[in-house]
Amino acid sequence: RAEAPAAGGDPAAADALRAHAKETEEKLAAIRKAADSMEGTLHMRIDKLMVEDLRKASNDHGKDLADLKGAVNVHSKTLDKLDKKVRNVTDAVKALEELEKLNGADDGGGEDGAAA
Repeated sequence: RAEAPAAGGDPAAADALRAHAKETEEKLAAIRKAADSMEGTLHMRIDKLMVEDLRKASNDHGKDLADLKGAVNVHSKTLDKLDKKVRNVTDAVKALEELEKLNGADDGGGEDGAAA
């Protein structure tokens, strides 16, 4: 800011300097305000881009999860088929054991009776 005019200085020139300094400060304040506004807008845009990236990543993960669920369903169906086959084999083994028991009773003791 302009100082008071020195002895013999021009008071009008000092007033003009003060007015110019005040105008410059007001311009600087307006520039700072505009810069803050632009910074806020920039942050909002960055935030929006980040949210969009997160949504995309979330959608990608959702697709991955859907793929995994599909694979789990396929494996689950395969396991169900295997379980059914195991039950069929188990039932067949039980039936063979029953037949062996029946044959053993008819032969008079099964293999042991035939060997004797």
